[in-house]
Amino acid sequence: MIGLEQPNLKPLPWVSLNAKSQLPATSGIYIAINSQNKVEYIGRSVNIRQRWENHHRYKQLKSIGGIKLCYLAVENVDLLNRLETALITCLKPPLNFTRVQSSKKKQRIATKTTIFSYELGEITFVHDKERELLKISAMVLMLKDVFTH
Repeated sequence: MIGLEQPNLKPLPWVSLNAKSQLPATSGIYIAINSQNKVEYIGRSVNIRQRWENHHRYKQLKSIGGIKLCYLAVENVDLLNRLETALITCLKPPLNFTRVQSSKKKQRIATKTTIFSYELGEITFVHDKERELLKISAMVLMLKDVFTH
């Protein structure tokens, strides 16, 4: 069994959130981790440094404090979506399942949220129960595919 519930992220390179300009200009997966080593957010980009120049989660992560940005360089950009989806499904980072906080007085109301895209097509959810059922079935499909290639 692959131990993804409590991953050891220590071997991954990282920078503090305040030093985000030191991230590499490479494609890959980035993982925001709090001071208790809990994963807060996972994302992907074809250029990690450029993505973090004006990231939509920066203010939320900064308010948490003590955030480290770990990263995993991925040369094959075709794998980014599947790797990100598999990691989000397994590690359940809380900010990946919340709307971006807005400083505007009026906020848009999301009627549905995309949890992942896969070869079976885009799957969306409206209720938490649906999301939990989708995560279980999707994890089996994606992990098998991601870790066998």
